[in-house]
Amino acid sequence: MIKSITKTMLLLLIYISSIQYTALGQTCSGTAIFTTQQQVTDFFTSGNGAGCTTFTGDLFFNDASITDFSLASNLTTVTGFVTIQNSNATNFNGFHNITSIGTDLAIINAPNITDMTGFDALTSIGDDFVFQNNDAATSFAGLENLTTIGGYANIPENASLVDFTGLNNLTSIGEYLWIDDNDAMTSLNGLGSLASLGGYLKVELNDALTTLAGLDVLDYTTITDLIITSNTTLATCEISAVCSYIDNAGTNTISGNGANCADLTAVTNACALLPVELISFTAIAKGETAILNWVTASEENNEGFAVERSVDGRDWETLEFVAGQGDTKVLTHYEVVDADVSTPVVYYRLNQMDYDGHSTYSDIQVVRINDKNTLEVYPNPAKDVLYIQGLTANQATILDMLGQEMTVPVVQGEIDIQDLKTGLYLLQIGTAQVKFIKD
Repeated sequence: MIKSITKTMLLLLIYISSIQYTALGQTCSGTAIFTTQQQVTDFFTSGNGAGCTTFTGDLFFNDASITDFSLASNLTTVTGFVTIQNSNATNFNGFHNITSIGTDLAIINAPNITDMTGFDALTSIGDDFVFQNNDAATSFAGLENLTTIGGYANIPENASLVDFTGLNNLTSIGEYLWIDDNDAMTSLNGLGSLASLGGYLKVELNDALTTLAGLDVLDYTTITDLIITSNTTLATCEISAVCSYIDNAGTNTISGNGANCADLTAVTNACALLPVELISFTAIAKGETAILNWVTASEENNEGFAVERSVDGRDWETLEFVAGQGDTKVLTHYEVVDADVSTPVVYYRLNQMDYDGHSTYSDIQVVRINDKNTLEVYPNPAKDVLYIQGLTANQATILDMLGQEMTVPVVQGEIDIQDLKTGLYLLQIGTAQVKFIKD
């Protein structure tokens, strides 16, 4: 059952009897609708899409026979929408150089994909993102570079989707976020960087969902309406964004969820019982260590804090347990030093624990460690010059996503990349390597 009609679908209701494409250098324009794999092959090898890097228009792939997108690897920009529907593809390899999509990205009824692998360079979606009826998908891995969705995000009816892993760098959604009827979803992990919406937050009919934790930094003032309904096992709704939104009398519909989240009264009571008023939590790099500091304004029934760390933002381990003050109204400062940092990027969070077993997660803090064995580059994406940190070398190797490599000079820590095509690349110096995007 399709629960939403996207702007993409409305555009496709118009029958296009013939399509003409205009190729200007490496720019192509038009509206391309593909209903067989052969049409895709012909278009990108001998047709008007051959060698095309910028497509000014829309791409619609709609058939089970379409399983291979590798011939689209020259594409870096699509100004219109990209819709992939009813495809039996197992991945989206071939789109790995696309950095921006001007309007919508819709993935609908693609039963064999497990994630979004293939869209590795994508940083922005200009309008809407729809991910619907993709029953084998478990995460959004492959979208780690995506930072903005200009329109809405609609995520319904994906039977195996567990959480939002892969969207860890997504910071803003221009309209609403609708998470609906995903039977295996247990948490909203992966949305830890999402700071703003431009519409409602709607979470409904996700039977395995137990907590809203994951929306750690969402600004409640950017939510226009809050709908949390019929998530039968959802018992933890008392996250900062929800509590602040309710405290400020925001419009809401809350019903049919688990204990502590059953209705507005239950959520209000749960928010009122939060035992610790955490007013700051920071993590900074100092040499090859990470220093964590946090401050509480008051504590009630607080057993303490489990300081947790992760190298990928998904799998967590306890670094240290710090005892709390029990009950206090006095400002309290805490500090932990992590001297055992073995990766260049580390994620930290606090799991505040009550004596009665209740616990609450803090926002996630990210620390980047620069040491003599670590290769880092900036800016990323880069346009003309790439600067390297952490290693000294006279030359480096750059590989594109097709495995083609080139040796380039390193001059005073700088690499000239202005002649590279837009896309995703791998930089290697010795055994160290790092991905970067040529803008």
